[in-house]
Amino acid sequence: DVPVLIVSTAADKLVSHPANCAAARRLPKGELMALGQEAAHEVLREVDAVRDPILVRIAQFLDRTAPPPTEAR
Repeated sequence: DVPVLIVSTAADKLVSHPANCAAARRLPKGELMALGQEAAHEVLREVDAVRDPILVRIAQFLDRTAPPPTEAR
């Protein structure tokens, strides 16, 4: 029941991209952001053009699944 965002890249030589894709499909609230050859293992250490869309997707995921609490009135 816990929302999970998996960011995975086909170019990863340490972690299995097909296994990540399968895990995202099996998780009831799993989501996958699949990258291609533009990113390697440490996706948040890539150039801005690769990293920025990942950070946007993470922020959107968190806004949707864990929105900040509303202030009491």
